[in-house]
Amino acid sequence: MGYMEEQIQRLYEGTEDEQKARTELIGLIIRDICELPDRTSPDDEPDLLLVTIQELDIILRRHLFGEE
Repeated sequence: MGYMEEQIQRLYEGTEDEQKARTELIGLIIRDICELPDRTSPDDEPDLLLVTIQELDIILRRHLFGEE
């Protein structure tokens, strides 16, 4: 099993409440990325999220560590 498969499997470990909390957190992170200004996905890849490393770092720190 590869690294990503292991990480995905870990999402489904733990109690139902823990799974729900992780799913909610991931949804909030994805929402924040989608709401970055002036971003348009290519027509042939509408699910592509465009984010810089710095932007992703800020979003993750906000959600994972409560940093502003």
